[in-house]
Amino acid sequence: MPPSRCRAGSCAGTVGVLGRDSVAGDHRVPGPVRVIDEEETVLRVPRVEREAEEAGVRDRVVLAGVRSDARAVMGAADAVVLPSVWEGLPLVGLEALAAGTPLVATAARGIRELLADGETALVVPPGDERALGQAIERVLVDRELAQRLRQNGLELAAAHSEEAMVARYHQLYAELLR
Repeated sequence: MPPSRCRAGSCAGTVGVLGRDSVAGDHRVPGPVRVIDEEETVLRVPRVEREAEEAGVRDRVVLAGVRSDARAVMGAADAVVLPSVWEGLPLVGLEALAAGTPLVATAARGIRELLADGETALVVPPGDERALGQAIERVLVDRELAQRLRQNGLELAAAHSEEAMVARYHQLYAELLR
């Protein structure tokens, strides 16, 4: 896991942004932060490119599209951001945690039931662009926080893994057969 590269208010890092009906923020994280958005569609790409150009950050935005190596990409990031305004079970968030990457997410329904703010992820109100930007900056700057989120996130992801789910079903069936 590459360490965050932040010094004296200037950050450099890679942040993956994924989410349903994501909200773009106006909070500026100083320094060369790369943003990789996995949920691009043919219709959305031009809008995102235009917004990045207008914000003066186009050279720092990578529109990666759908990838077969998403977990590896998430594992190489300094943080993954899930700025959804709605979710079911946030599988992308669990995948980021399983990759050992700190997660910044909104408290949208589905996410807020899974994550504990400050323990397994940094969680902010949906639509609060300033809070989202500040949380991203915080996870890039505070290495101890990032490490705690990584460790707790790995444990949470393991508890929701396929193996853990199968074991719980076996246990349930065994109890029902008694």
